[in-house]
Amino acid sequence: MSDSNVIVNNSVSFNDYLKSRFVNGKSFSYYYKSEESDQRAIAVSCALELIRAQISSGSGYQLDTQLKELSTFADQIQDALKVNNQ
Repeated sequence: MSDSNVIVNNSVSFNDYLKSRFVNGKSFSYYYKSEESDQRAIAVSCALELIRAQISSGSGYQLDTQLKELSTFADQIQDALKVNNQ
């Protein structure tokens, strides 16, 4: 990863990675400016945060079951963040 220190830095929230800033009518964020491998790491981090929230909610989610879906969750996050250029 090009900037792995930033990705694991606990002082940077997921919102900081994903939130957009608008400059001259264009949206910018750390996620969109990152290399593909960094984007994947951000998506996996977000998926892990969702799993953590599910497990800690007491709703009966099992960690091993959720972790088996980690890649699927990360894929869905990345798909949701794709920019529609149409």
